[in-house]
Amino acid sequence: MKICLEALNLNSGDEVIVPAHTFIATFSAVIQTGLLPVPADVNPDTFTIDPQHLSSLITNRTRVVIPVHLYGFPAEMSQIMEFSAEKNLFVIEDFAQSTGAKYRNARTGSLGIINGTSFYPVKSLGAFGDGGIITTNNKEMADFCLKYRNYGSLEKYHFEMIGFNSRLDELQAAMLSVKLRQLDKWIGEKNKIARRYIDNLKEVPDIQLPAIKNHFIPSWHIFPVLCEKRDELQTYLNTKGIETLVHYPVPAYRQPALKFLQVNKENFPVTEMISRKELSLPIYPGLSDEEVDYISECILDFYKSN
Repeated sequence: MKICLEALNLNSGDEVIVPAHTFIATFSAVIQTGLLPVPADVNPDTFTIDPQHLSSLITNRTRVVIPVHLYGFPAEMSQIMEFSAEKNLFVIEDFAQSTGAKYRNARTGSLGIINGTSFYPVKSLGAFGDGGIITTNNKEMADFCLKYRNYGSLEKYHFEMIGFNSRLDELQAAMLSVKLRQLDKWIGEKNKIARRYIDNLKEVPDIQLPAIKNHFIPSWHIFPVLCEKRDELQTYLNTKGIETLVHYPVPAYRQPALKFLQVNKENFPVTEMISRKELSLPIYPGLSDEEVDYISECILDFYKSN
């Protein structure tokens, strides 16, 4: 994401609107480029940036909007792109958790002017180690990225700029090329698992299930639920042999590293609510119907007894 921002040739102190609810890497990339992250609250149904909040955040220094397709849910790109076009803003998609997902039949990572994703091993398309790619249809930006990620060089021992080493090595590329052929199949499997969870748990009043919209297909990096007594439920499921995770218990803007931003948490009620209630249930290709039903039954038993 840092390379994507560098490719825009912005001025120090320019502002970048980011989701309040996201991994800290989104904020970090903005800061490391000499820019200022401006958080926007998110939609409680899809956990992605809420376009309704964008207009109130615009200043004369706003240059970029970064919609993060969090958990594998595409952000509402039609509204974001329309707003950004009106305000003459760049849009950079962070599709690190949504590789392969679709928004109105377009793949995430194909809508912004320049976009970045991650191939961290647990992602929808994971490498053997760390890695990532940048997507863009802008030749000037593509050329910049090719140089910047290779010490500033397109020709060996000839350096046109100061860059650094951020190349995807051949081993990772080979593995990803093979796994890419299975990506749609894996996403299809995870969508079936998600629908089974939703059918099993839809009558539980203490759980808010993720919304599946008709105009997008999630990649289901995780299956997030918002639940009452989150910590107690997680402990109970652990006793039943079911591992769960929390994404993310402390919002990025409340981390010690970002204290200097002086963000008022009261401006982000949805993000704060998600941080208190979100629990990630198991979802991966190969998870059987019986296992999904067992997890669901354990959740039902917990709330019946509580």
